[in-house]
Formats: sequence, structure tokens, C-alpha cells
Amino acid sequence: MKQWLINTILDIFGYAYIWIEKYKQYPNDDNILGVPIDKEFQKSSRRNLCRYMDVTLPQTGFYDLHSTSKIRLGCQLLKSFHSLKKADKKGVLSKMELERLCKEFPNDMELGGIIRGMYWETMN
Repeated sequence: MKQWLINTILDIFGYAYIWIEKYKQYPNDDNILGVPIDKEFQKSSRRNLCRYMDVTLPQTGFYDLHSTSKIRLGCQLLKSFHSLKKADKKGVLSKMELERLCKEFPNDMELGGIIRGMYWETMN
């Protein structure tokens, strides 16, 4: 009962936040915390950004996640990306590791495309 009430309150505030944010302008979103942002993402709405995430992630439902879960997912994706970069610099990506990464990033995400390209090169 307590968790239901907490979730309901969070949902109400979440909907209010989304409604209010529609009117917020983000003039300096070309670079966020030192990361350059593609022009297509600079102009995209919250819903369109979430749709992009749904298309590129293994499962849909990104829009419905609470913000802490979105941050947790972002942290995991960054950790996986940095692990891949470190392994690539060392030249130690094994066939088994590439197969695992191909399964982890199955859709047309930029990182997944890089991994599949590396896997294809080792197989041919």
C-alpha cells in the first residue's frame, strides 16, 4: 500500500513535469557536460527522444521508466561503451566477447553497429 501511494504521487508529479517541460526551451543543448549532441537530438521532443531509445534498446518502454531507472540505464550503457573502448585499444576483443556484445546491443544503435562491424571483420 505504501509503495502504491509513493508510485502514484511520483506518477502525478511526473505527468506534471512532462506537461510543464513542453514549454521549456533548451538553447544550449548542443553540448551537454562536454558531450556534443547531434542536431537531430537537439531539436527532438522528450517523447521523440524516448521513441529513439525504444528503437535502439533491446526492449521498448523507455518513456515509462522513472528517471532513476533511466539514469541507471545510462550508466550501464556508458560502462559498456568504456569497456569496449578499453578492450579495443588493447586489441583483446575475442570472438566470444564480440558475440556477447552483439547480443547485448542487437538493434541499430551506433555502438551496436560498430560491434557488429568488428565481429564481421573477424569472421571474414
